[in-house]
Amino acid sequence: MAWDTAGTRLVTGHDDGTIRLWEVPGHVEPVSLGRHPETVSDLAWSADGSRVISIGDDGVVRSWTPETDPAIREPECAIALDGSLHAVDAHPTDGRLAVAGSHGVYVMEVIRGTSTFRSGRPMNDLGGA
Repeated sequence: MAWDTAGTRLVTGHDDGTIRLWEVPGHVEPVSLGRHPETVSDLAWSADGSRVISIGDDGVVRSWTPETDPAIREPECAIALDGSLHAVDAHPTDGRLAVAGSHGVYVMEVIRGTSTFRSGRPMNDLGGA
């Protein structure tokens, strides 16, 4: 689960693959943001709070836009990476993401204004590519 940068929305991932968006405070029933075909491994908000990034046991990184029509819950973009994925985090000031998986750490970005991920090769350690 992950809080947005304002601390007013919480996103949760579940074993059945669903991703739910909670408005806090308000105690309103959560909105289904989307789903992975398998368990959601981790979630992060983009630095500007406009996107939710999810990773699942299916090995796919997905970007979701919470403000889209609830009837249209398709990911904004998705990219499959090699191996299983364990953790995702967003850089606090730019569009980069770090995704940790069984083949290393990928640093990638959601290209602003588009529905595209730009992905590099996995790094062997945080000291370089």
